[in-house]
Amino acid sequence: MEEKDPLIFCDEDEEIVPLPDAQSDAADTAEPSPEQEVLAEPLEPVEETQPPVEQPQPTSEQTPPMPAPEDSALQQQIQKLEKQNEAVMAELQKLSEVTAQLTRRIEQTNRAVAAHEEIEKSMNSELEKYRKDLYSSISEPFVSMLVSIHVSMLRDLDSFTKDLEKLRQKQEAQSEETSGDAAEEEKLQDMIEEKTLLELQSTASYYVQMLEGSLTNCCVEIFRPEAGGAMDPLRHTIVKTFPTDDSTKNGYIAEARSCGYIYKNKIIRPARVAVYKFN
Repeated sequence: MEEKDPLIFCDEDEEIVPLPDAQSDAADTAEPSPEQEVLAEPLEPVEETQPPVEQPQPTSEQTPPMPAPEDSALQQQIQKLEKQNEAVMAELQKLSEVTAQLTRRIEQTNRAVAAHEEIEKSMNSELEKYRKDLYSSISEPFVSMLVSIHVSMLRDLDSFTKDLEKLRQKQEAQSEETSGDAAEEEKLQDMIEEKTLLELQSTASYYVQMLEGSLTNCCVEIFRPEAGGAMDPLRHTIVKTFPTDDSTKNGYIAEARSCGYIYKNKIIRPARVAVYKFN
């Protein structure tokens, strides 16, 4: 048999309220399960995400956006600086080329100067040699002439000195004899001759000194051999020999007959000497 719901009798004005079911009460009193709690939680609204809309890329035909005034001024300044930098680099390149050209010219000039100095040095050397040769060709004959005059004057001076000594010896011999008119006349002549010889001796001695000074100025060295010295065949010429019994004197100078002359470290006239010769 089917179970019927119990009826509740009430007045007509009252509202009929159904009695609670036992199962429903049990359900209300029972604890909800986890699945029920989850289902019971309110669901959050889900936002619908739309795909990104691709922005159209500007093409060459499209006009680019206008830059800001500050960016435009900065860009112009950068371009100006770049142009100035290019100009400076171009000037530096020109300067580098000019410097290279100047360096090459300086090197060429230095080489030319060195060659000129070498030529000048060679020419100066040749001119100096030519000058010496020319001076020698002119001075040597003149020096030789002075040497000859000096030798002649020394010979005359020696002759005057010997004549004067002979005259004085003669005067001493005559003074011991008896006096007379002839003796007085001869004595007077001797005095005149003596005076003449003294004048000639003085004159010759003066010119000999002058010639020696001139020869010294011409770089001529005069040397006089000494008696008793060794004979040097390079500096002396033997013009006479004296016999001797002393073997130690053999080859030594007995007397000097003339001086020797050296010009520019070269003997141009050897001295004339007389030497001893051992028999």
